[in-house]
Amino acid sequence: MMNGLAATAAKPFPFESTWSKRQASTPRRHFTLVDILAKSSCWPRAGRVLQYCPRQRGASHEVRMSQSSIVAYKFDNSKERVMAKAIESILDKVTGHFGLGASANGVVDTPHKAVHDGDTFSVRAVGNFGLRFLGIDTPEISFQLPGKKPFTSIENADWERFLSDPFAAEYGAMLLDPALAAHLAAKVGAGCATNHAKHAKNAQAFLEQEVTSDIAAQALANDSFRLFLRFATDVVDRYGRLLAYVNRDQQEAAGRPLTYNERMLQAGMALPYFIWPNINPFRQQSSLPDAVLEPGMAADVAQHESSLRGVRLSVAQARNDKLGVFAANDGLRLEPFELRYLAQRRRPNRWVIDLSSTGNLLHHPQRYFDIAKHEDRLYVSDDHVDMFVAAGWVKQGI
Repeated sequence: MMNGLAATAAKPFPFESTWSKRQASTPRRHFTLVDILAKSSCWPRAGRVLQYCPRQRGASHEVRMSQSSIVAYKFDNSKERVMAKAIESILDKVTGHFGLGASANGVVDTPHKAVHDGDTFSVRAVGNFGLRFLGIDTPEISFQLPGKKPFTSIENADWERFLSDPFAAEYGAMLLDPALAAHLAAKVGAGCATNHAKHAKNAQAFLEQEVTSDIAAQALANDSFRLFLRFATDVVDRYGRLLAYVNRDQQEAAGRPLTYNERMLQAGMALPYFIWPNINPFRQQSSLPDAVLEPGMAADVAQHESSLRGVRLSVAQARNDKLGVFAANDGLRLEPFELRYLAQRRRPNRWVIDLSSTGNLLHHPQRYFDIAKHEDRLYVSDDHVDMFVAAGWVKQGI
Protein backbone atom coordinates (compact mmCIF):
# COMPACT_ATOMS: atom_id res chain seq x y z
CA MET A 1 0.00 0.00 0.00
CA MET A 2 1.24 3.46 -0.85
CA ASN A 3 -0.62 6.58 0.08
CA GLY A 4 -3.18 4.20 1.53
CA LEU A 5 -4.18 3.27 -2.02
CA ALA A 6 -5.24 -0.29 -2.68
CA ALA A 7 -5.63 -1.80 -6.13
CA THR A 8 -8.36 -4.32 -6.88
CA ALA A 9 -10.23 -5.57 -9.92
CA ALA A 10 -13.06 -3.21 -10.79
CA LYS A 11 -16.47 -3.68 -12.34
CA PRO A 12 -17.86 -1.61 -15.21
CA PHE A 13 -18.84 1.82 -13.97
CA PRO A 14 -21.25 4.52 -15.17
CA PHE A 15 -19.77 6.79 -17.84
CA GLU A 16 -18.24 3.66 -19.35
CA SER A 17 -19.48 1.37 -22.06
CA THR A 18 -19.48 -2.40 -21.68
CA TRP A 19 -15.94 -3.73 -21.78
CA SER A 20 -14.78 -6.01 -24.52
CA LYS A 21 -13.90 -9.57 -23.54
CA ARG A 22 -10.22 -8.69 -23.68
CA GLN A 23 -10.69 -5.68 -21.46
CA ALA A 24 -13.00 -7.46 -19.03
CA SER A 25 -10.46 -10.23 -18.56
CA THR A 26 -7.77 -7.75 -17.54
CA PRO A 27 -7.97 -6.60 -13.91
CA ARG A 28 -8.37 -2.86 -13.61
CA ARG A 29 -7.34 -0.65 -10.76
CA HIS A 30 -9.69 1.46 -8.76
CA PHE A 31 -9.13 3.46 -5.63
CA THR A 32 -11.41 4.41 -2.78
CA LEU A 33 -11.22 7.94 -1.39
CA VAL A 34 -12.02 8.33 2.27
CA ASP A 35 -13.18 11.36 4.25
CA ILE A 36 -13.30 13.61 1.19
CA LEU A 37 -16.11 15.51 2.83
CA ALA A 38 -16.11 17.84 5.77
CA LYS A 39 -19.43 19.08 7.06
CA SER A 40 -21.36 18.16 3.91
CA SER A 41 -18.93 19.93 1.58
CA CYS A 42 -17.44 18.46 -1.56
CA TRP A 43 -13.97 19.72 -0.60
CA PRO A 44 -12.34 19.43 2.83
CA ARG A 45 -12.53 22.55 4.96
CA ALA A 46 -9.49 24.10 6.54
CA GLY A 47 -8.07 21.92 9.25
CA ARG A 48 -9.52 18.65 7.98
CA VAL A 49 -7.19 15.89 6.82
CA LEU A 50 -8.16 13.65 3.94
CA GLN A 51 -6.89 10.11 4.17
CA TYR A 52 -7.00 7.10 1.93
CA CYS A 53 -7.80 3.60 3.07
CA PRO A 54 -7.79 0.30 1.18
CA ARG A 55 -11.05 -0.87 -0.34
CA GLN A 56 -10.36 -4.28 1.13
CA ARG A 57 -9.17 -4.01 4.69
CA GLY A 58 -5.82 -5.58 5.22
CA ALA A 59 -4.84 -5.28 1.57
CA SER A 60 -1.32 -4.07 0.96
CA HIS A 61 0.06 -3.02 -2.40
CA GLU A 62 3.05 -0.99 -3.50
CA VAL A 63 2.29 1.73 -6.02
CA ARG A 64 5.10 3.45 -7.88
CA MET A 65 4.63 7.18 -8.00
CA SER A 66 5.67 9.11 -11.09
CA GLN A 67 4.78 12.65 -12.03
CA SER A 68 2.09 12.68 -9.34
CA SER A 69 1.79 16.16 -7.95
CA ILE A 70 -0.99 17.92 -6.13
CA VAL A 71 -0.94 21.69 -6.14
CA ALA A 72 -2.19 23.73 -3.23
CA TYR A 73 -4.83 26.35 -3.70
CA LYS A 74 -6.49 28.65 -1.22
CA PHE A 75 -10.04 29.69 -1.91
CA ASP A 76 -10.91 33.03 -0.37
CA ASN A 77 -14.68 32.57 -0.36
CA SER A 78 -16.77 32.59 2.78
CA LYS A 79 -16.33 28.89 3.44
CA GLU A 80 -12.56 29.26 3.88
CA ARG A 81 -11.77 26.10 1.97
CA VAL A 82 -8.18 25.08 1.56
CA MET A 83 -7.22 22.45 -0.97
CA ALA A 84 -4.63 19.77 -0.49
CA LYS A 85 -1.07 20.28 0.62
CA ALA A 86 0.07 16.68 0.77
CA ILE A 87 1.75 17.57 -2.50
CA GLU A 88 1.96 21.21 -3.50
CA SER A 89 3.39 23.53 -6.10
CA ILE A 90 5.65 26.23 -4.72
CA LEU A 91 7.31 28.62 -7.16
CA ASP A 92 6.52 26.16 -9.95
CA LYS A 93 8.33 23.38 -8.08
CA VAL A 94 6.35 20.36 -6.93
CA THR A 95 6.99 19.16 -3.39
CA GLY A 96 5.34 16.47 -1.29
CA HIS A 97 4.74 15.64 2.35
CA PHE A 98 4.56 11.95 3.20
CA GLY A 99 5.26 9.59 6.06
CA LEU A 100 5.98 5.89 6.20
CA GLY A 101 3.07 3.72 5.13
CA ALA A 102 0.51 2.37 7.54
CA SER A 103 -1.50 -0.83 7.89
CA ALA A 104 -5.28 -0.98 7.65
CA ASN A 105 -5.62 -0.46 11.41
CA GLY A 106 -3.58 2.73 11.23
CA VAL A 107 -0.33 1.40 12.69
CA VAL A 108 2.63 3.08 10.99
CA ASP A 109 5.04 0.74 9.22
CA THR A 110 8.60 0.19 10.31
CA PRO A 111 11.24 0.94 7.65
CA HIS A 112 11.64 -2.83 7.24
CA LYS A 113 7.96 -3.24 6.39
CA ALA A 114 7.65 -0.06 4.33
CA VAL A 115 10.61 -0.70 2.02
CA HIS A 116 9.67 -2.97 -0.88
CA ASP A 117 12.91 -2.86 -2.87
CA GLY A 118 15.72 -0.48 -3.70
CA ASP A 119 13.53 2.08 -5.45
CA THR A 120 10.03 1.53 -4.03
CA PHE A 121 8.47 1.81 -0.62
CA SER A 122 5.07 2.46 0.91
CA VAL A 123 4.17 5.91 2.13
CA ARG A 124 1.09 7.68 3.45
CA ALA A 125 0.08 11.21 2.56
CA VAL A 126 0.22 13.96 5.14
CA GLY A 127 -2.52 16.31 4.06
CA ASN A 128 -5.38 16.54 1.59
CA PHE A 129 -5.69 16.00 -2.16
CA GLY A 130 -7.40 17.98 -4.87
CA LEU A 131 -9.84 16.07 -7.07
CA ARG A 132 -10.99 17.30 -10.49
CA PHE A 133 -13.94 15.73 -12.32
CA LEU A 134 -13.21 14.48 -15.82
CA GLY A 135 -15.40 15.33 -18.78
CA ILE A 136 -16.98 18.47 -17.37
CA ASP A 137 -16.16 22.11 -16.71
CA THR A 138 -18.06 24.25 -14.22
CA PRO A 139 -17.97 28.02 -13.67
CA GLU A 140 -15.15 29.16 -11.43
CA ILE A 141 -15.83 30.11 -7.80
CA SER A 142 -12.45 31.81 -7.69
CA PHE A 143 -9.41 32.19 -9.90
CA GLN A 144 -6.23 34.21 -10.26
CA LEU A 145 -6.65 37.69 -11.67
CA PRO A 146 -4.08 38.73 -14.31
CA GLY A 147 -0.64 39.08 -12.79
CA LYS A 148 -1.78 37.99 -9.32
CA LYS A 149 -1.07 34.74 -7.49
CA PRO A 150 -3.81 34.48 -4.86
CA PHE A 151 -7.12 33.02 -5.92
CA THR A 152 -9.75 35.74 -5.78
CA SER A 153 -13.49 35.17 -5.56
CA ILE A 154 -15.27 35.87 -8.84
CA GLU A 155 -17.66 37.96 -6.73
CA ASN A 156 -14.81 40.38 -6.01
CA ALA A 157 -15.22 43.77 -7.68
CA ASP A 158 -11.84 43.35 -9.38
CA TRP A 159 -13.28 40.50 -11.43
CA GLU A 160 -16.21 42.62 -12.57
CA ARG A 161 -13.76 45.31 -13.59
CA PHE A 162 -11.56 42.85 -15.48
CA LEU A 163 -14.35 41.01 -17.30
CA SER A 164 -15.98 44.28 -18.26
CA ASP A 165 -12.98 44.88 -20.53
CA PRO A 166 -10.43 42.04 -20.45
CA PHE A 167 -8.62 43.49 -23.47
CA ALA A 168 -7.70 46.75 -21.73
CA ALA A 169 -4.02 47.64 -22.04
CA GLU A 170 -3.49 47.49 -18.27
CA TYR A 171 -3.90 43.69 -18.35
CA GLY A 172 -1.28 43.07 -21.02
CA ALA A 173 -1.55 42.22 -24.68
CA MET A 174 -3.23 39.07 -26.01
CA LEU A 175 -2.54 38.09 -29.59
CA LEU A 176 -5.83 36.51 -30.58
CA ASP A 177 -7.28 35.63 -33.94
CA PRO A 178 -9.71 38.46 -34.86
CA ALA A 179 -12.61 36.02 -35.05
CA LEU A 180 -11.91 34.74 -31.53
CA ALA A 181 -11.52 38.28 -30.21
CA ALA A 182 -14.91 39.17 -31.68
CA HIS A 183 -16.46 36.01 -30.22
CA LEU A 184 -15.21 36.93 -26.74
CA ALA A 185 -16.08 40.61 -27.04
CA ALA A 186 -19.72 39.64 -27.54
CA LYS A 187 -19.69 37.75 -24.23
CA VAL A 188 -17.78 39.99 -21.84
CA GLY A 189 -18.81 43.38 -20.53
CA ALA A 190 -20.81 44.70 -17.62
CA GLY A 191 -22.31 41.96 -15.48
CA CYS A 192 -20.14 39.16 -16.88
CA ALA A 193 -18.43 38.40 -13.56
CA THR A 194 -21.74 38.56 -11.68
CA ASN A 195 -23.22 36.11 -14.16
CA HIS A 196 -20.27 33.74 -13.81
CA ALA A 197 -20.31 33.88 -10.02
CA LYS A 198 -24.03 33.10 -9.92
CA HIS A 199 -23.65 29.96 -12.02
CA ALA A 200 -20.55 28.92 -10.06
CA LYS A 201 -22.45 29.11 -6.78
CA ASN A 202 -25.36 27.19 -8.28
CA ALA A 203 -23.02 24.40 -9.40
CA GLN A 204 -21.28 24.32 -6.04
CA ALA A 205 -24.58 24.13 -4.14
CA PHE A 206 -25.91 21.41 -6.45
CA LEU A 207 -22.86 19.19 -5.99
CA GLU A 208 -22.88 19.68 -2.23
CA GLN A 209 -26.54 18.66 -2.15
CA GLU A 210 -25.90 15.58 -4.28
CA VAL A 211 -23.14 14.43 -1.96
CA THR A 212 -25.24 15.19 1.12
CA SER A 213 -28.11 13.19 -0.37
CA ASP A 214 -25.81 10.24 -1.07
CA ILE A 215 -24.61 10.25 2.53
CA ALA A 216 -28.22 10.21 3.72
CA ALA A 217 -29.24 7.52 1.21
CA GLN A 218 -26.52 5.22 2.54
CA ALA A 219 -27.30 6.15 6.17
CA LEU A 220 -23.67 7.07 6.79
CA ALA A 221 -21.82 9.71 8.73
CA ASN A 222 -19.46 12.08 6.94
CA ASP A 223 -16.38 10.25 8.22
CA SER A 224 -17.60 6.86 6.97
CA PHE A 225 -18.78 8.01 3.54
CA ARG A 226 -16.71 6.62 0.67
CA LEU A 227 -16.17 7.76 -2.89
CA PHE A 228 -15.38 5.51 -5.83
CA LEU A 229 -12.94 6.94 -8.37
CA ARG A 230 -12.50 5.69 -11.91
CA PHE A 231 -9.31 7.04 -13.44
CA ALA A 232 -8.61 7.49 -17.14
CA THR A 233 -5.38 7.91 -19.12
CA ASP A 234 -4.29 11.01 -17.23
CA VAL A 235 -4.41 10.37 -13.49
CA VAL A 236 -3.34 13.89 -12.57
CA ASP A 237 -3.51 17.22 -14.39
CA ARG A 238 -0.76 19.79 -14.78
CA TYR A 239 -1.72 21.24 -11.42
CA GLY A 240 -1.37 17.82 -9.84
CA ARG A 241 -5.03 17.29 -9.03
CA LEU A 242 -6.44 13.78 -9.31
CA LEU A 243 -8.58 13.38 -12.43
CA ALA A 244 -11.47 10.95 -12.22
CA TYR A 245 -15.06 9.97 -12.77
CA VAL A 246 -16.53 9.98 -9.28
CA ASN A 247 -19.48 8.35 -7.57
CA ARG A 248 -20.50 7.22 -4.13
CA ASP A 249 -18.90 3.89 -3.31
CA GLN A 250 -21.63 1.29 -3.72
CA GLN A 251 -20.98 -2.35 -4.46
CA GLU A 252 -24.52 -3.17 -5.57
CA ALA A 253 -25.38 -2.17 -9.12
CA ALA A 254 -29.08 -1.84 -8.26
CA GLY A 255 -29.88 1.71 -7.28
CA ARG A 256 -26.42 3.02 -8.08
CA PRO A 257 -26.81 6.62 -9.27
CA LEU A 258 -25.06 8.32 -12.13
CA THR A 259 -21.57 9.64 -11.49
CA TYR A 260 -21.32 13.16 -10.12
CA ASN A 261 -19.79 14.09 -13.46
CA GLU A 262 -22.94 13.01 -15.26
CA ARG A 263 -25.31 14.45 -12.71
CA MET A 264 -23.76 17.88 -13.13
CA LEU A 265 -24.22 17.70 -16.90
CA GLN A 266 -27.75 16.35 -16.69
CA ALA A 267 -28.82 19.21 -14.42
CA GLY A 268 -27.19 21.85 -16.61
CA MET A 269 -24.76 22.74 -13.84
CA ALA A 270 -21.69 22.05 -15.98
CA LEU A 271 -20.56 22.23 -19.57
CA PRO A 272 -19.07 19.14 -21.20
CA TYR A 273 -15.30 19.28 -21.56
CA PHE A 274 -14.23 16.23 -23.52
CA ILE A 275 -10.44 16.02 -23.64
CA TRP A 276 -8.88 13.17 -25.61
CA PRO A 277 -8.03 10.48 -24.54
CA ASN A 278 -9.78 10.75 -21.16
CA ILE A 279 -13.29 9.85 -22.33
CA ASN A 280 -14.77 6.72 -23.83
CA PRO A 281 -14.08 4.98 -26.06
CA PHE A 282 -10.55 6.38 -26.31
CA ARG A 283 -9.51 5.83 -22.71
CA GLN A 284 -10.28 2.13 -23.01
CA GLN A 285 -7.55 1.52 -25.58
CA SER A 286 -4.27 -0.14 -24.67
CA SER A 287 -2.06 2.63 -26.09
CA LEU A 288 -2.32 6.23 -27.24
CA PRO A 289 -1.76 5.40 -30.93
CA ASP A 290 -4.59 2.86 -30.71
CA ALA A 291 -6.83 5.55 -29.22
CA VAL A 292 -6.40 7.98 -32.13
CA LEU A 293 -9.75 8.55 -33.82
CA GLU A 294 -9.87 7.51 -37.46
CA PRO A 295 -10.50 10.46 -39.82
CA GLY A 296 -14.11 10.70 -40.91
CA MET A 297 -15.37 8.51 -38.06
CA ALA A 298 -16.09 11.11 -35.37
CA ALA A 299 -19.86 11.24 -35.87
CA ASP A 300 -20.10 7.46 -36.10
CA VAL A 301 -18.16 6.92 -32.87
CA ALA A 302 -20.12 9.63 -31.05
CA GLN A 303 -23.38 8.04 -32.14
CA HIS A 304 -22.57 4.41 -31.42
CA GLU A 305 -20.38 4.54 -28.29
CA SER A 306 -23.05 4.16 -25.63
CA SER A 307 -21.66 6.25 -22.78
CA LEU A 308 -20.51 9.10 -25.04
CA ARG A 309 -23.86 9.13 -26.80
CA GLY A 310 -25.70 9.15 -23.47
CA VAL A 311 -23.73 12.04 -22.06
CA ARG A 312 -24.12 14.09 -25.23
CA LEU A 313 -27.87 13.48 -25.18
CA SER A 314 -28.02 14.60 -21.55
CA VAL A 315 -26.35 17.89 -22.45
CA ALA A 316 -28.66 18.38 -25.42
CA GLN A 317 -31.67 17.76 -23.16
CA ALA A 318 -30.42 20.23 -20.54
CA ARG A 319 -30.04 22.83 -23.28
CA ASN A 320 -33.48 22.08 -24.66
CA ASP A 321 -34.97 22.40 -21.16
CA LYS A 322 -33.01 25.61 -20.57
CA LEU A 323 -31.47 24.30 -17.36
CA GLY A 324 -28.67 25.94 -15.41
CA VAL A 325 -25.96 27.28 -17.68
CA PHE A 326 -28.43 27.11 -20.57
CA ALA A 327 -31.07 29.26 -18.85
CA ALA A 328 -33.05 31.37 -21.30
CA ASN A 329 -32.81 34.68 -19.48
CA ASP A 330 -29.41 34.54 -17.81
CA GLY A 331 -27.44 31.59 -19.12
CA LEU A 332 -23.70 31.35 -18.59
CA ARG A 333 -22.03 34.01 -20.71
CA LEU A 334 -18.35 33.10 -20.53
CA GLU A 335 -17.25 29.47 -20.61
CA PRO A 336 -15.06 28.48 -17.64
CA PHE A 337 -11.99 27.77 -19.77
CA GLU A 338 -12.48 31.12 -21.52
CA LEU A 339 -12.34 32.91 -18.19
CA ARG A 340 -9.19 31.00 -17.32
CA TYR A 341 -7.24 31.72 -20.48
CA LEU A 342 -8.28 35.37 -20.47
CA ALA A 343 -7.08 35.75 -16.89
CA GLN A 344 -3.83 33.91 -17.64
CA ARG A 345 -3.28 36.04 -20.76
CA ARG A 346 -2.69 33.01 -22.92
CA ARG A 347 -4.30 31.68 -26.06
CA PRO A 348 -6.27 28.43 -26.13
CA ASN A 349 -3.96 25.62 -27.25
CA ARG A 350 -6.10 22.52 -27.77
CA TRP A 351 -7.13 21.46 -31.25
CA VAL A 352 -10.76 20.43 -31.64
CA ILE A 353 -12.59 17.66 -33.49
CA ASP A 354 -16.27 18.07 -34.31
CA LEU A 355 -18.04 14.96 -33.01
CA SER A 356 -20.97 15.63 -35.33
CA SER A 357 -18.75 15.69 -38.42
CA THR A 358 -17.73 13.05 -40.94
CA GLY A 359 -14.73 15.10 -42.05
CA ASN A 360 -11.05 15.06 -41.13
CA LEU A 361 -10.55 18.65 -39.94
CA LEU A 362 -8.72 19.53 -36.75
CA HIS A 363 -10.21 22.89 -35.85
CA HIS A 364 -7.60 25.43 -34.82
CA PRO A 365 -7.39 26.03 -31.04
CA GLN A 366 -8.58 29.60 -31.60
CA ARG A 367 -11.60 28.46 -33.63
CA TYR A 368 -13.20 26.05 -31.16
CA PHE A 369 -16.34 28.22 -31.16
CA ASP A 370 -17.00 27.29 -34.80
CA ILE A 371 -18.36 24.08 -33.25
CA ALA A 372 -21.39 25.65 -31.64
CA LYS A 373 -22.54 22.81 -29.40
CA HIS A 374 -20.25 22.10 -26.48
CA GLU A 375 -20.99 18.37 -26.56
CA ASP A 376 -19.71 18.20 -30.14
CA ARG A 377 -16.20 19.34 -29.18
CA LEU A 378 -13.43 16.82 -28.62
CA TYR A 379 -10.27 18.62 -27.52
CA VAL A 380 -6.83 17.31 -28.48
CA SER A 381 -3.75 18.76 -26.80
CA ASP A 382 -0.83 20.11 -28.79
CA ASP A 383 1.28 17.29 -27.34
CA HIS A 384 -0.92 14.69 -29.03
CA VAL A 385 -1.95 16.38 -32.24
CA ASP A 386 0.93 14.98 -34.32
CA MET A 387 -0.49 11.48 -33.88
CA PHE A 388 -3.76 12.67 -35.39
CA VAL A 389 -1.98 14.35 -38.30
CA ALA A 390 -0.06 11.14 -38.95
CA ALA A 391 -3.38 9.29 -39.02
CA GLY A 392 -4.75 11.61 -41.71
CA TRP A 393 -6.32 14.51 -39.84
CA VAL A 394 -5.69 17.98 -41.30
CA LYS A 395 -4.93 21.05 -39.20
CA GLN A 396 -7.01 24.12 -39.86
CA GLY A 397 -5.03 27.26 -40.59
CA ILE A 398 -6.03 30.77 -39.57
